[in-house]
Amino acid sequence: MNIQWEFQRQGESPPEIWTINRVIKRNKLKRKPVERVEKASEYPIQGWCRVQQMDFVGPRYIKNYGRFYWLNIMDLDMHKVGVYPTNGKSVNQILPCIVRFWQEVGIPDYLQMDNELSFHGSNRHPHGFGRVIRFALSQGVTVIFIPVQEPWRNGVIEKFNDTFDKKFFRKKTFNDFESIVKGSQEFMDFHNEHHRYAVIGNRTPNQECVRLSRSGYFLSSEYKLPKILEYEEGEIILVRFIRSDRKLMIFSEVFLLPEEMVYSYVTAIIVVKIHRLKVYRDGRQVVEFNYQVPSA
Repeated sequence: MNIQWEFQRQGESPPEIWTINRVIKRNKLKRKPVERVEKASEYPIQGWCRVQQMDFVGPRYIKNYGRFYWLNIMDLDMHKVGVYPTNGKSVNQILPCIVRFWQEVGIPDYLQMDNELSFHGSNRHPHGFGRVIRFALSQGVTVIFIPVQEPWRNGVIEKFNDTFDKKFFRKKTFNDFESIVKGSQEFMDFHNEHHRYAVIGNRTPNQECVRLSRSGYFLSSEYKLPKILEYEEGEIILVRFIRSDRKLMIFSEVFLLPEEMVYSYVTAIIVVKIHRLKVYRDGRQVVEFNYQVPSA
């Protein structure tokens, strides 16, 4: 996609990917893949399906304008992305982006993200949950928070963010926020139409979207965010690494775990309906806590 994007950026029609591959092969420009040695890990591998990853890029700056961010979302089944410039990281700027993505790409079973404060809510009221969590639960979506300070656990969107930063932001000149919005839409459309992923059979995200043809999973185009987001059930999953102090941090709250949990990853699940926090290691529940969840 990088070569195709360069053609597009210079105002030329991009050649097909197989044409580019023939030229690279003919001129012996293809690099040999670097062999990687996989390291053993206790990180819990889950069989989660229909996952979307979400992450902020930024801050970035425009001269004479100031600071801005991107909120990027990717559906892992289709590798289709949403690229949304924002002036800040408040929940009022996050939610319209998620709504638009779920209207255009579809509602997932799981939404995975890092521990950005605006994603989970207030540290002063950890059981109250922020509007991002409440909105996800109201739509039947399970929220997943990766371990603190381990961004590589959101590896797919992180890799896209790196490509996006190098091939888009650092290759163009922007004079104002409007040019950022326009350019982001162009890059998003180009990626979804042209970039091919081996993991989905060397198809583009748009091709995979057509192939999967998921009807009934989309947020209504007429949906409007209500003032109060109602939910009665659902789950919030937090993957955490337990250190020698045995502390399990759930947002700003501490739960003390048994000694045998030290130096291992655990999966903590808040079950809203029964007001319980269940902690698992290696797929086995090891402890359970009361976790009162206020009504919406």
